[in-house]
Amino acid sequence: MPVPDQLYANVVQFLQAQPNYYRHFGPDWWRVKRLLKQAGYSRAQFHGLGDNFPDPLAEAATAELSDEEFVQTALARQRENAELRFMLPHQPSFDNDGAAYYLVDSDVE
Repeated sequence: MPVPDQLYANVVQFLQAQPNYYRHFGPDWWRVKRLLKQAGYSRAQFHGLGDNFPDPLAEAATAELSDEEFVQTALARQRENAELRFMLPHQPSFDNDGAAYYLVDSDVE
């Protein structure tokens, strides 16, 4: 089953209102960003949807998940990070193994 368009629209709406929201995705951001672009979103909707994709290893860590499974996992991580702390610059989120992950996307920052 494909990811509902409204789900992508909701993520973009949050990004428009609070650009640093992307940090809450931690290492999942790179695949979320790619999926948003594939769904037709661009810099016209959110300036952070440029062509910067510097971490193929982060995407590879979730490659076995379908897009739908991945989005559900990414949103759960985002909610957890958002509830635990506000993502300040250079504050880590955590990857699937619990290791600190420092996310900086030059398209957003």
